[in-house]
Amino acid sequence: QRLLADCRAGKIDRILVKSISRFARNTIDCMRSGIMLGTASMLDGMIARMEAELGVKTTVILTGGIGKFILPLCSTQMIYDEDLLIKGLAALYQENRRLAE
Repeated sequence: QRLLADCRAGKIDRILVKSISRFARNTIDCMRSGIMLGTASMLDGMIARMEAELGVKTTVILTGGIGKFILPLCSTQMIYDEDLLIKGLAALYQENRRLAE
């Protein structure tokens, strides 16, 4: 009851939960559920198609800020690296500096 009261009073603007239900009780929750579960399902489907075409199991790396929220919803095993892009850019920068010398 206290949590609901704090939410209604505007003291809490967001609650993160471990799992998302496919069944929501209002339009906003339905949209959130659809976005998150839809993204996870899209990733799982794309990975399954790629693996079927390649004929081998692949290693999948999930990156980006929202990735940590999508990862638990996916059925495909993935490695999460929030900073993969910046690490790659840093490596390219260092290599280009080395070549320029």
